[in-house]
Amino acid sequence: MKDTKNWRGSSPSTAVDITYEDIMLTNVKNPIIIDQSYGSRGGDSKVAISNVLFKNVRGTTITKDEVQFMCSKSVPCKGVSVVDVELNFVGDKGGHPSSSGGLVGALCTNANVIFGGKLSFPMCPKYISFFGIHKNKSKVSTNIFLFCL
Repeated sequence: MKDTKNWRGSSPSTAVDITYEDIMLTNVKNPIIIDQSYGSRGGDSKVAISNVLFKNVRGTTITKDEVQFMCSKSVPCKGVSVVDVELNFVGDKGGHPSSSGGLVGALCTNANVIFGGKLSFPMCPKYISFFGIHKNKSKVSTNIFLFCL
C-alpha cells in the first residue's frame, strides 16, 4: 500500500479527499500509515490532511502496527476513516498468519480517526485516552488513541 508521507518543515498545502479502497496486500511493512514526521528536517509538517478513507483492505503484514497515523501538531489530520480492514500479522519473514496475532492495532498522534466495520486489530489499546493525553502508570504522553465509540 502506498503510504502518505510529508517532510517536516514543509510549505503550507493540502491533501484532501484521498481514498484507498478494495486493496489486497501481501507481506507488507506498515500497511496503513500517514507519516507527517518523515525525514530529518526540523519542525512540523504544514500539509493539512483531511477526508482520507481506508476501506476494504485485506491481506498480510510483516509489522505488528497495522495502522499508524502520525500527524502534525500544528495541522492535525482530520476526517480519517478506517473501515473493514482485515490484516494478519505473519512475522518479519512472511508466510502463514500467526495464531497468536500480536498486533498492536492503531497508533495515532494528532489525528481525528473513526473506525468502523469489521476490523482484524484491537480497537482499544491498553491505554485510556481523554482529550489527547493518556496516562500509563507514572508516564504521561501526548500520543492519542482515538477509536469509534
